[in-house]
Amino acid sequence: MHVGNKDIRGCIACMSCKTRLDHCVFDDCVNEIAQKFEEADGLVVGTPVYGGGWGAGG
Repeated sequence: MHVGNKDIRGCIACMSCKTRLDHCVFDDCVNEIAQKFEEADGLVVGTPVYGGGWGAGG
């Protein structure tokens, strides 16, 4: 699942996802994929590194 090109709001710690609503107050892809996170045995996160000094002449 690639979420790097999606608009995702940051958490504001309102706790609605855990209490009254049982989902995030922001209507973004997090609500769509949250169930997959709960069912998963693990989570692998990857991110690119741009110009991290790997032979970049620095």
